[in-house]
This record gives sequence, structure tokens and C-alpha cells, in this order.
Amino acid sequence: MILYVNTQGAKVKTSENRIVVEAEKKVLSSTPVHSVKSIVILGNVTVTTPVITLCLSLDIVIIFATYTYLYKGILQSDLSSQPKIRLFQYEVIRDSKLNLAMAKDIVKVKIRNQMILLTKKSRTLEKENLKETLAKLSWLSGMTERVKSISHLFGIEGIASKYYFSNFDKMLSNPYFKFEKRSIRPPRNEVNAMLSFGYGMLVNRLLIYVISFRLDPYLSHLHSVENNRLGLVLDLMEEFRSRIDNLVINIINRYEMNALEDFSKWRNGGIYLNDKGKKKFMAKFEKLCEAEKFGIELRQSVRAYIKKIRELTEGVGDAVFTDV
Repeated sequence: MILYVNTQGAKVKTSENRIVVEAEKKVLSSTPVHSVKSIVILGNVTVTTPVITLCLSLDIVIIFATYTYLYKGILQSDLSSQPKIRLFQYEVIRDSKLNLAMAKDIVKVKIRNQMILLTKKSRTLEKENLKETLAKLSWLSGMTERVKSISHLFGIEGIASKYYFSNFDKMLSNPYFKFEKRSIRPPRNEVNAMLSFGYGMLVNRLLIYVISFRLDPYLSHLHSVENNRLGLVLDLMEEFRSRIDNLVINIINRYEMNALEDFSKWRNGGIYLNDKGKKKFMAKFEKLCEAEKFGIELRQSVRAYIKKIRELTEGVGDAVFTDV
């Protein structure tokens, strides 16, 4: 399991082969060590040295992020003992044609899944608008084959997302939640707050799988390779953004989130999930990952990525797969 700790001021410690989370001298959770695959720390949370030592010895990944789910860093055991798996990444990225081909596939799959979600929610959309949007998205998907650079590919991706999100509000039936356009830093309404938080959870879940397979999470194909940017994770998540979108739509339409009680407005004008809202959303996300097997899909996507880059490079070496 993945242990999330977002109670501000909490302490994570060990006791009798269990990982214990405490706050204000109260035990919030106590989990057997053997059942913990990774720990996600959100905001002002203290992790004791014994916990760090234990996690390093058992190869349990600890991810650190801000309270609003912005990734900050990761604690993991040494990966240098299995460098061969990353050779495939280096070979593909060094070849501009292969790298562009990988990036094109990422954008095409993202657009395809946007079209699938719009079709799935077609009952709530105006027939003519939906037909027009799907035609535009299909055309843009075909255009990816003609582009000669990553920058042009990003342009297509951006236009596709604009058409896609222009229909988003029409998929919402709960009058307490409205969506005009995508806003990120900061999210300007409750819908954007959930989308951003959901994407953040998706990044952290994928990061765990990427690390477990000993890939370099910073080497990417579509997103630019930059210091401290989890480029590969961002690449891989594009395929699954629409799954988070669908989760948010379902939560809203089923009245499972309260627009007044589950969100807070910050000084920067942004709207964010509060502790209560985060707890609700995390439970829905984990249900999606575990009960609905989304976690398995994510892990399989990382395996498929490795298989693809191995085929493209015709095998630079023998990779060692280490599952989670």
C-alpha cells in the first residue's frame, strides 16, 4: 500500500515493526511495515531517522511534496546497482528521430483518450458541438504524424486540450461546481483544484512505479529535460489524465464533494482542497487504483514503455525488472 501523510505537524515513527503516524499525542494510523510499499509526505510532517533508515533498508520509497501536492523530492535506496535499464532511455533520447516518434505517440494516445471520455459522456453534450469537437481532435491527432519538432507537437497538444476542456463544464450536472477554463497556478475554482490535486496524485503514483523499475524519472521525450523536472513521469501521465478527469466528473456529479466545506481559498486567490477534501479525494483515488485496478494499468504502462524503448534500440543490454 501507499501511505499518505498530510496532517500538518504529524510525526512518522516506527514501533514494533509498524509505521506509526502521530499528531498531538494521538495515533492517527499504525501500519505493518511489510505492507507499506511507499510513503507520501505532504507539507509539514516530521519523518524520524529510524523510519528513514528502515525505508532505505527495505527499499521503501518516501516522496516529499508540498501540502498542495507539488513534488519536492524523493528518498530512495541506491539505484546504481542496476544501470542497464537506463541505457535504453539514453539511446532513444540521443536519437532525435526515435525521440520524436516517442513524443508523437504520447500526444496521440492523450488525444485518443480525450475523445473516448467525450464520447462516453456524450449524453450530457450537445450533439453538434460534440461532433465538431471530435472531428477537430481526430484531425489534430492525424497532424501529429506531420510535425518535425517537439515544439510543434506541443502546439498540437495545447490546441487539442483547449477543444477538449471547452466541453468540460457541460459534463458536470452538479450546480454547485462550475468550470470555465483550465487554471493551474493557482487553480481558480473547485473543479480545477480537484483536477490539479488528482494529477499530483497520479504523478506520485507513477513516480513510484518508474523508480521501482529503475528508470531515470528525469529523462523524457515530450517534456523538455530540465533539472528537477520529472520529465518521464509527466510523459507517462499524459495517457491517464482523462482518467483523473473522469474521476473528478463522477465525484462532482454524485455529490461526493461539498463545494463549501471541502475547499479553502488562499491569499494568492487560489482554491485548494482542505484537509477534509483531500481525505475524501484520496479515498476515491485509492479506490480507483486498487478496487478498479487503475494501479495495475499504471504499472503495466511503465512495463510497456520499457518494452518499447528496448525494441527501438534493439537491446542495449539486459534490463532487470524489479516490480513493486
